[in-house]
Parts: sequence; structure tokens; C-alpha cells
Amino acid sequence: MVLVMLLVIFNAVSVLPQSLGALILGDWIGRLSGKPWLRIVAPPALAIVALALSGGFAADSTAFGGATLLILIAMILVQKLIGDRLKLGMKALLLAQLLFGVHWLDVVPWFSQYGFGQGVQVIQIENLLAIFGISDALGWYALTLFLGFVGNAVLLGALLILAGQKLETKQALHRAQLKAVESRVSQEVIHLVHDLKTPLTTVEGLTSLIQLKADEAKVIEYCQKISEATHSMSHMISEILYGKEQVHCSLQEILNYVLAGCLRVPEIDPDIQELELANVKVVVNRIRLTRALVNLIDNAFDAVGAEDEGHVILRVKVHGEDVWLGVEDNGPGIAPSELNQVWEAGFSTKGHSGLGLPFVRQVAEEHSGSVRLETRLGQGTVAWIQVRKV
Repeated sequence: MVLVMLLVIFNAVSVLPQSLGALILGDWIGRLSGKPWLRIVAPPALAIVALALSGGFAADSTAFGGATLLILIAMILVQKLIGDRLKLGMKALLLAQLLFGVHWLDVVPWFSQYGFGQGVQVIQIENLLAIFGISDALGWYALTLFLGFVGNAVLLGALLILAGQKLETKQALHRAQLKAVESRVSQEVIHLVHDLKTPLTTVEGLTSLIQLKADEAKVIEYCQKISEATHSMSHMISEILYGKEQVHCSLQEILNYVLAGCLRVPEIDPDIQELELANVKVVVNRIRLTRALVNLIDNAFDAVGAEDEGHVILRVKVHGEDVWLGVEDNGPGIAPSELNQVWEAGFSTKGHSGLGLPFVRQVAEEHSGSVRLETRLGQGTVAWIQVRKV
């Protein structure tokens, strides 16, 4: 019985690399091509090709038998029934269990007529066990292990799928809650900002009246500054109330808004200070674009943390009709597995709300632009927002 167990393990392990390789490569081909049927057909097709190249179809070969046929069917079922609901590693684990289970059928004496157990070693062991009169016991033992492996694979697959669905439902609910909170907060902010219009109008009116009545130059000068400040605040309120309203402004104005809104001030790329670049005109909603850039700056400072060598730099590039506003840091970078997730509402690796980068993308799209991340592990990240030049 020990010899039987060792033989089954040897047979299973010997075909495990090519079976898993066919599954992984076939799954990758199907995913890359964007054709779901290829993800089902490609793995068993690649396994057959590998078997043919290794001489499995030769006249004197016993490599292609009942066990091999069941493994090919198992590949198709795994890809068909599971699809994208489990990651590739989990599917490979399930296939490995099915493979070990199927190879126990090779030592069931009653299945020899169906193409199982055609190897010389298996036949010799079966003949030896027949002499001792325990071949039937081996058959039942092997069937029990076959059902155990297959049953465990089915149960594990079902549990993993249910756990994945539960996690997806939880994440979807979390995203919905975040959007509801964001919507409610946005509405409250809009109502609050709208209510600011009335006292601002009163301040502007009283300031103008004081200017008319005042004789001292200093009082008139101060009133003029108050008037300019309230006028600027009125413009800012309008841009908040009417989110799609965009105005002509220079990059220098955007820079001033950003620096005024930052709690932690980044370094400024020297090129931005050049007169020609600073006066480049864009059409943007200054408040929303400023909020987007401030979000990126805050993220960058969080990335570098308290490192002595950490730096955050605000950059600008002009390419043709496009202006790229970027925030660069020399933090740890973003892992490739997280690059797509960072744009999902609610996703955060630092315990934040997870709404920052989705908001940045939304602002870029409002300006008919785009957002891009350039990152290298251990070297840092640059986040770019594209807007159009006037």
C-alpha cells in the first residue's frame, strides 16, 4: 500500500507542472485576447500539445489514458464553472487537488478496461496485490481517496466563490455608502456656500458706502482691499456652486491657489517660475482643479512620511495643446497589484476615505483631460493631471 501511495504521488507530481503550466498560460491567453471561450479551450489544448511533444501519443506510450482524459475535462470544468470568480492561484490549487484525485483511479483494478492504470509499474503492483488477495481492498481504498480529493476540491471551490461574492457585495455596499456620504456632504456644502452669498453682498455694499464717505487715504485703501477680497471670494463661491463653470487663467494663478490650500507646501519645479511657462493660459475650474492637486500633494506627503530624504515636487509640462500638472514624490511607490484599485472609491492602504484619487480622475474628465500614474517600487510616484491649453 505504501508503494501504491508513492506511485500515485509520483505520477501526479510528474504531470503537475505541465498541467498547471497549461492552465496558467491558457488563462493568460484568454484574458489577453479578451475572448472568454479561449480561456476555456486554451488550457486543455495546450496540455494536449505538451503531451504530444513529449511523445504521449506514441504507439508504445501509456501517457494518454483515462486519467489524462479526466484531467483535460477537469481543466474545462474549472475554467467554465469558475471563470473570473477566483484568482488564477486558487484555480491552480483546485486543479492540483483534482489531479491527485484522478490519479488514484489508475490503481483501481476494475477501471483497467477503461484506459486507467496502463503503466508497467501499476500493472506489476496490481498483480502483486492480486497474489495476496487484497486487490479489491486497494480498489475501494483508491476510490475513497479519489472521492475525498474531488469532494474537497468541489467544496473548497464553492466556499472560495461564496467568500469572494460576499467580499464583492461588502465592497459594493461600502462604495455605495461612501458615494451617499459624499453626495450628502456635497449638497450640504453647496447649501452652505450659497448662504454665504448674502453676507458677502452686504459686506460689498457697506464697503462701497464707507469708501464714498471716507476722507482718509488709508481707509479708502483698506476698503479697496476688502472689496477685492470679497470680489475674489464671490468668484470662488460661484465656481463651487457651478462645478462645470470654467474660466481662463494662467498657470501662475493655479499655482497660487494650490499653495494657499496646502497645509504642507511642496517644492516647486524651477521651470514653473519661468515667465513664459507661468503665463501659459488654461481653461479650468480653479477650485476643483486646486482641490485635485492638493489631494495629490497630501497623498505624496503621506507616501514619504517622516523620511529625512523625502521630497514632494510640483511639476508642469507643456506638450503641444496639452498641459500636464504633476506631483512627484520619492516614496515607496505603488505595487502593480494596486494600480487599478487606487481608482476605486473606498480603496485605501492608509486608512483614509479612499475618495481622493477617484475625485482627481473625475476632475480631469470634467476638463476633457486624463490622469496618469508613473510609479516605480522603491523609487517613488508621479501623478499627472492633463488639461487643455488655451
